[in-house]
Amino acid sequence: DGKSALVEALMGFQFNHVGGGTKTRRPIAINMKYKADCEEPRCFLLKDDSYGREEEMSLPDLQRYIESENQRLENENGFWAKDIVVKIEYKYCPNLTIIDTPG
Repeated sequence: DGKSALVEALMGFQFNHVGGGTKTRRPIAINMKYKADCEEPRCFLLKDDSYGREEEMSLPDLQRYIESENQRLENENGFWAKDIVVKIEYKYCPNLTIIDTPG
């Protein structure tokens, strides 16, 4: 396994497809925040508009969004330098910001 598997080991759960080949086609900036009372991961997506709004999403919805972006770029045989920014609050993750890079 690659970088995504390491990122998910730090987070304590899977959020992105892990497996053979290039799966991550956009950088994913992950702002992890330890929150002692958070039994399930709370996920927020920074919207791609210019307003910097956060949208709370369920973990499955966040996974679908990331997978659809990766699939769209794979179909175009491309990558995109604009990062997907997510914030995760969870009792099992450290206070840490990391970037899962393409490749």
